[in-house]
Amino acid sequence: LGRHLTTLLSNKEAARICCVGARAECTLPNKYWRELLIGTLAIDTESDALTTIDFVGPDVPTQLKSKTIDITLDDDESTPKQLPKRELTMNFHSLHLHEVVLKILKSQPESSTEQIKNVWDGFVLFNPGLGHPNLTK
Repeated sequence: LGRHLTTLLSNKEAARICCVGARAECTLPNKYWRELLIGTLAIDTESDALTTIDFVGPDVPTQLKSKTIDITLDDDESTPKQLPKRELTMNFHSLHLHEVVLKILKSQPESSTEQIKNVWDGFVLFNPGLGHPNLTK
């Protein structure tokens, strides 16, 4: 994900990713997500990068609240230059993707189809749930 993040950020400062079928990955500790931010520094050390990941899926724990993390560095005067801003905002939706899209449509009734299609810059399916027990008939 970190390697492809710079492609999503090309020509803009922010990227919005939708993780469809999220489960365990939305409960990872912040230090793991900081690794993603540090990884993006290895690719691009010039520009700021603001990223939002929307975790969507019926198995997303309902108690999770939106949060933002960044790379916090110790104030060390020996650092040769100021590093660019790296920030990751995570939103959690304990719904199916079509329910999240419907919620967006209801909250912004004047939205066009094109605007809805451009809510996310990319999609990640860590586990699409194809073998999930709740999907068996």
